[in-house]
Parts: sequence; structure tokens; C-alpha cells
Amino acid sequence: MVRPASRAALAAAAVTLTLTLTACSSDSSIKKSESGADSDFTTVEYAGKATGPIDSFSWALYAEPSTLDWVHSNTYPQNTVLSNVCEGLLRLNPDLSTSPALAESVEQPDGKTYVYKIRSGVKFHDGAPLTAEDVAYSLNRNLDPKVGSYLGASYGNVQSIKATGDLEVTVKLKQPDSLFNSMLTTAAGYVDSKAYVESKGEGYGSPSGLVDCTGPFELSSWDQGSAITLGAYDGYWDHDLTPKAKQVVFKFYEDASARVTALRTGEVDGNFFITPSGTETLKDTGAGKLYYGKNPTVRSLMTWHLDGPLADPRIRQALSMAIDRQNVIEAAFNGAATPAKSPVSPDAYSYAENVYKAAYDALPPSDPDIKAAKKLVEEAGAPSEPIVVASSPADPSYNLTALAVQAAGQAIGLHVAIKTLPIQQYNGLFNDKEARKDIDLYSTTWNLDIPDPLEFFGLYAYPGKYNNYNGFDDPEYVKTAQQAMAATDENTRAELTVRLQKQFVDQTLWIPLFNVPVTVFQSNKIAGTPTGISYMAGPWAAYVGAAK
Repeated sequence: MVRPASRAALAAAAVTLTLTLTACSSDSSIKKSESGADSDFTTVEYAGKATGPIDSFSWALYAEPSTLDWVHSNTYPQNTVLSNVCEGLLRLNPDLSTSPALAESVEQPDGKTYVYKIRSGVKFHDGAPLTAEDVAYSLNRNLDPKVGSYLGASYGNVQSIKATGDLEVTVKLKQPDSLFNSMLTTAAGYVDSKAYVESKGEGYGSPSGLVDCTGPFELSSWDQGSAITLGAYDGYWDHDLTPKAKQVVFKFYEDASARVTALRTGEVDGNFFITPSGTETLKDTGAGKLYYGKNPTVRSLMTWHLDGPLADPRIRQALSMAIDRQNVIEAAFNGAATPAKSPVSPDAYSYAENVYKAAYDALPPSDPDIKAAKKLVEEAGAPSEPIVVASSPADPSYNLTALAVQAAGQAIGLHVAIKTLPIQQYNGLFNDKEARKDIDLYSTTWNLDIPDPLEFFGLYAYPGKYNNYNGFDDPEYVKTAQQAMAATDENTRAELTVRLQKQFVDQTLWIPLFNVPVTVFQSNKIAGTPTGISYMAGPWAAYVGAAK
């Protein structure tokens, strides 16, 4: 059995990746699970079961959120907090199913209309009652260009959102959109008090302005640079999800080793973002236990620009073909991953699985092919300027990935430079076009908010929208995406979506790297943490209580 790599082994692996593309040796008897981990890793839905209430528990974040305004929530730290404080019309559950939340029911009288009956008796954390006007105002923030919502792609087909009764909201679409309703389980559907948001102005979501939502926890305080504290909301409407903990404290640890030390020593009780290098220390510690959950997301290299050194798709394809993914998996992920052929994991196939699986199997292999990659570079001509890939010390796998990309480039005649950034600056590239103007590739584990491949490929259906980072604009792609969103038959939707996937992969708009499971550490003090990716949108902390 291959054991998780030590820090020394990771350093040695970095040297190996820099100098050569020779794959690390591995034990051929290792059996991979569906999540991509070796047989030591078992995927579970919850990390044990809470036995009762608890006064408080703490949770580590790899960075301090830049804001808690949900329309600007696009990173793991922000969503890990907000998912317990705010909620939408629908809820994403730990098993990735959907259930009613602030909307008691939803009707669709025609393909372009949704009518939501708002739940009565719900109160905001300041005690004010939830109204249809609050819901319509909150959803409309995603349409307001002055607000600049990062979630606008979810509203690309929305024509209007209006309160059509005291407890009724009607959404009119420009054309049918099979994703819109499901996306209301995410931050795109969060609701806050109109009066509160307007009263805080530009300070809304800041350490001084905070937020005022309806979730099971309320935002008690934000001690900038130190911690965010949530308190259980006594007036929460859903008694089945009454928090077991009276308080949750989120602490910020930008340094990966400091985060692992805090978990090992009991300074903090849990973390969803365990770096692969930290699993060796935490796997055998007496302070708690590692758990693994299903993950429909993929670690990929985003392309920030489709001009400059990556303007020719053959250069992007060649670089992707030359990367030794399995080498990085063994060195950086301790074998707990599988090479990816698409930026969407097979774990996202929640319908028409046979259609999606057949299309995935038909995609080009992920094994390195240096000879073919060199030929593409010769045909396209190597760019004169370097290809710049960003890295961050927050996760050693970022650096190992960047080194692998650099080695792949060197092997096929491309100059790849690495730019290492502090974690806040690294995360900030999403929001700052100026900061990323000199960076071509960015390693990220892109979160799928709902288990539907169309959610990812639909991002590029709206040229000019926030999530279309590299400005890809192709009429054929847009037309196919719109047809997929309008499809009511699941097989038809899947067949159209795999056409988008093929075009995306053929163009190498992103470079898919690895399918990785969600990794969770939970201390012996607590139990019940949901292990899957639902923590990004659902009230995961409400399930957490005492272990004994």
C-alpha cells in the first residue's frame, strides 16, 4: 500500500517534477474507489452521527473572506460560512438532493414561468418577517449591474422577478432554463432583508455591516484578521435542523502547515480543505479522524486569457497532452485522485448517466503523449513570451501542479514561468482583471453548485458575464447551450450537454487535471459533519454536535 507522502517526499517530488516527466513508481495492487482515492479512503455521507448538543466548536478556513455579501461569494471560505447563515428558496441536502426551504412550493405553469409560494412565519435574524418583497429584492440584486453579482450567469435567461402576492414571487424567463430553479439552492438564491441591505449600503457584508439572513445560525461578530463567530438562531423556522451547537467559530489559517498543526493539537475542531501533504500527519493523529466525501468537481487549470501565449488552441492542447497527471497525483495527492478528462467529474452525473458516461469515455485519454504534443507545438509555432502559471503556498499541491506544468512545457519546447502569490492575492484573481492580466493559467478546484454538468458548461453560454473569465464567445456553443437549458427531456439535455463538453475539451478552454474527493478532518469532540460538497450551499454546521 502506498502511504501518504511525507513533507520530505513532497519536496523531493517537486525536484523530480522540475527535472523530469518520469512517473513515480506505484503499487499496481492499489484499488481505486469511485472518488479516486485508494482503498484506505472510504466515501461516507456524514462524519459519524452527533449524539447531542454542544456549546461550541471551531472550524478552520484557509483564508479570511473578503466579504460576506452573498452576491460576491465565489470562494470556499466565504461559502463555508454563508451556507449556515443565509438560505434560498430551495435547499441542497448532504446527499445532493433538493428540498424546499424558503419556498414552501414551486409551480411552473409554463416553460418560462416559475411561481414560488413563500413560507409563512419565517423571520430574519433581527426578528423582521420574511416577505415576498424581500425575496424579489434579493434575487433582483443578481440582475443589477451596479451590484455586480458574481452569480449573474445563473440569471442569464431571467426577464423579470416580481412579488405577485404577500407570500408569492413570480419569475419570468426569456426562454426556458432547466438550471434556474436548481440554482436557487446556491448562493444565487440567497435572501436577505431589503431594509437591512439598503441600510448598510456599501458596508453590507463587511466586518462592520455583516448580514441579516434567515439561516440556522446568525452572524454574531467578525473580528477582522482573527475569526468569524456564528450563534445559533433561536427563531429558526425549520425545527428539524435546529442547530446542535450554540456557537461556531471560524478561524483563519493561511499557512497550510499552521492549519494542520491547529487541527492536530485541538486548537480547531475541523476543516474541509485538507491539503494532501497534511493527510499524513492527520491520518494517524489521536485528535480526530479524516473523512472523504463525494465531489462532482475537478481540479483544473483555468485559462484567464485566450490571447497572448495561449491564443492558439494547439498550444493549449499540447500543454494538456504533455502533463503527467498520475505523477502529480502520486506526489501531491497521495494517490487519492484520478486523472480527469473533462472539467466536470463523473460524480456530477445525476441523470442520463449512460449518455454522460459514454461521452466521457470517448474523450481523448489523459495519459501524457509527448510526441503528439511536440508535433502540435511545431505546427502552431512556440510563443515567444512565457506561459505564466499561478501558484500559492496555501496548498503544496498548487506548487507541485505548477512544477508539473513547467516540466511539461519544457519537454515540448514551451517556456512556462511560475508566479507564486499569497493566498489572499491568489483568491483575489477571480475578482480583479487587472491583477490577472499577466497570468495565463490558474489552478483551482472549481465547485459545481448542483450535480449537473450543464451548470459548468452553461457558464460559457453568456459572453461578457462574470464567470466567462477568458471571454470565450462562439455562436454555435451559445446556441447549443441555450437548447440544452430549454430541454425538458433529460436525455435530450444530456446529449446537448455532451456536445458542449466535446467543444470545450477540443478547444482546451480549461485544462482538466484531477478528480479529487472532498477531504474533511473532524476532531474527536464533534460528530455529524456532512462530508460532501453540499457544505458550499447547505447548512452543514446545523448537523454538527457532540461526539459522545
